[in-house]
Amino acid sequence: MSQTNFKILLIDTDDEMLSIVESTLKSEGFDIISSKNSKEAIKLAVEELPQLVLVDLLMPELDGIDICIDLRHKPELANTLIVFHTERSEDYSQIAAFNAGADDYIIKPVKPRVLVSRLKALLKRHSSHQVEVDTSKLTGLTSDRGGNLIF
Repeated sequence: MSQTNFKILLIDTDDEMLSIVESTLKSEGFDIISSKNSKEAIKLAVEELPQLVLVDLLMPELDGIDICIDLRHKPELANTLIVFHTERSEDYSQIAAFNAGADDYIIKPVKPRVLVSRLKALLKRHSSHQVEVDTSKLTGLTSDRGGNLIF
């Protein structure tokens, strides 16, 4: 699956940050949806079913943690990756994000090429885990409980 098939929802109140990240990701072939409003972003996520949500921690109304928890409770978004993209670097912020269900936590500022590389790596790994393989037809191979092949 090429990155042109991936849809990313950006959630941030900073116009400049949204613009930079949106143009960077669009230039890499991603489909981008963006929102500056927490509640609108949740509605967009349910309507658009993005493969990845990139959310800032500091949001009005609902913060990034609340958004993450809300998205994780929606069955239609069970396979959506949630990545925090925020200036908050404290341990407790990162721990709270992961406890809420985040897949990654990226601290701003981050160089655009590094951001793209991290998102591509996450999407690539995630999409490869979505492919179901019938390992019973593979001779000499078994899998552990996590689905990893054992030789």
